[in-house]
Amino acid sequence: MSTTEPNAGSGANAVEEPASVPGGQIPPVAAVEDPEQAQQNEDEAGAADVQPGVTPVELGELEPADRPAEIGNLELLRDIELTVTVEVGRARMRVKDLLGLHEGSVVELDRPVGSPVDLLANGRTIARGEIVLVEDQLGIRVTGFDTDSDGG
Repeated sequence: MSTTEPNAGSGANAVEEPASVPGGQIPPVAAVEDPEQAQQNEDEAGAADVQPGVTPVELGELEPADRPAEIGNLELLRDIELTVTVEVGRARMRVKDLLGLHEGSVVELDRPVGSPVDLLANGRTIARGEIVLVEDQLGIRVTGFDTDSDGG
C-alpha cells in the first residue's frame, strides 16, 4: 500500500497525491472544487463561445482559371537552374582496377561506337542525342526524348 502526503497548502480543498504507486502509473486524482469557483468557470466558458463583432461568412465555389493549371505551374519553374549531364556510357570497375589507372589507360564503356548518348537532368534521363562539334566545343544534338515515365 502506498503512503500519501498532503500538498503544501493543506486546507479544506487540498488534494492528496500518492508518493509512489505500484507499476509506476499514477491514477487520476479528482480535485475538490469550490462550488462558487465552478459556477464562475462555467460562466466564463459560456462567454467565450459568443464573440462580439464576428459574423460567419459563406464562401462561394471557386471558378477555374482561364489557363490550365499545368501551364501556370510550369511558368513558376522556368527560372530554376538544374544540373544537366551528358552520359556517353558507363563502366563497372573494381577499386583495385580504378587505382591502377594511369595516363593512357583505356576504360571500356558499355555502349558501342555511334550509339546515342543520354541527356540527364538532375540524374534522370530526359533525352537522347548525338555528340556534335560546335566551333571548338562539344555539344549534343537531341534526337529524341525519353517517354519512359518511371523516373529512370
